[in-house]
Amino acid sequence: MAKTQKQPKRQKADKRRVMVAALAGFMVLLILLPMFTMLTGGARAVTQSEIDALKQEQAESQARQEELKDQLAEAEEKQS
Repeated sequence: MAKTQKQPKRQKADKRRVMVAALAGFMVLLILLPMFTMLTGGARAVTQSEIDALKQEQAESQARQEELKDQLAEAEEKQS
């Protein structure tokens, strides 16, 4: 009769160990998954069209900067 009482406790302990192990494995996966995605997705190739678009954007920004410098110089001349 004593063996029948111990068996359910042992089964409970075994189930608990399996659940803890599964939960620990899941938590490790949650920690490592962002690292793997960063390694695989972070180094993608840049296309020539993207480079050209960025160069065009840079040229437009530089032109706008020159316009603003000219406006600032005009405003400073008017104040003098």
